[in-house]
Amino acid sequence: MLEYIKGKIVDKGTDFVVVEVGSIGFFVYTPSDFNVDSFEEIFVKMFIKEESPVMYGFKTREDRDLFVQLLSVSGVGVKHAFSILSRYTAGELLEILEEGDIEALTDVPGIGKKTAQRIMLELKGRIDFIKNELVEDVVNALINLGFEKKEAFFAAKEAVRETKDLETAIKKSPSKNNGKKIEFYSFISTYKEGERALWILGQHDEPVRKTRNSILELVGNTPLIRLDKSLPDDIKEKPVEIYAKLEGYNPGGSVKDRPATRMIVEAISSGKLTKDKIILDATSGNTGIALAMVGTALGYRVELAMPSNVSEERKRIIQAYGAKIHYTDPLQSTDGAIIYVRELIEKYPDRQ
Repeated sequence: MLEYIKGKIVDKGTDFVVVEVGSIGFFVYTPSDFNVDSFEEIFVKMFIKEESPVMYGFKTREDRDLFVQLLSVSGVGVKHAFSILSRYTAGELLEILEEGDIEALTDVPGIGKKTAQRIMLELKGRIDFIKNELVEDVVNALINLGFEKKEAFFAAKEAVRETKDLETAIKKSPSKNNGKKIEFYSFISTYKEGERALWILGQHDEPVRKTRNSILELVGNTPLIRLDKSLPDDIKEKPVEIYAKLEGYNPGGSVKDRPATRMIVEAISSGKLTKDKIILDATSGNTGIALAMVGTALGYRVELAMPSNVSEERKRIIQAYGAKIHYTDPLQSTDGAIIYVRELIEKYPDRQ
């Protein structure tokens, strides 16, 4: 399957171009405007019609993907989708869909009211053609900072053309977006075993650049975000405010940092947990990560039992915090880990 072709535009018409690649000329239908003699990269979608290939081309991958998504709507054919993208850019079409502008769609030749309503029903709020990983990270950051997805995408896309540095791209994006300003104290991008954890920290009660004496000082006090733009219309109309607590901003990455810290601190305060004892628990996920982080930060040994088939990422995170892992039968799931821990407690009652 062809993704794109790259070559010289040697001829053009009202709805097509001929692209010379090597010594081969490709006839490509396109709603985009290309100049003859220019060298272009054209993103394509090819169909086999009556045993002959027919190719449609677009200036951007987003336009091509939007063309494909239009074709997924019941009753929308190639001519309909082609006409829509000949009339509107991807950004304009996204805005039409978000605003529910049926009349704008019916202005397109061949698009009646019923077809426009189907397009609106099936695509509104569902278009997602973010493919570039860097663009996706910038978009997610901007959305977290209050941008609409549509404006965030096009601001990010333009910024990424100028820089491949993530933090710089985020800072450049507002200037591409009607001057909307972003202020943030810190940007942290971490990479773990090929998986990327992106934190964009907005303006909180305390500057996150403040020096901390312990990682535990970062547990809690997570951002509180008012949800307004993303709520359904029937909720927006009611006299209520809904807020979301972003617990992923805890240092261990989950809400489990809170109970783990509370349990260990209270055990120390009550005298139940002393330096000669071990923090022992059965786990398969975030609680184990939190216990390993908190226990190690406070200078205590941590040992965790978990099924051997838990993700490699979790194993490595727990080991990175210095905890010891006891692997149990994966067929017994977490129940097997619980049984193993109980057996250790019975065998060494004074150590846990």
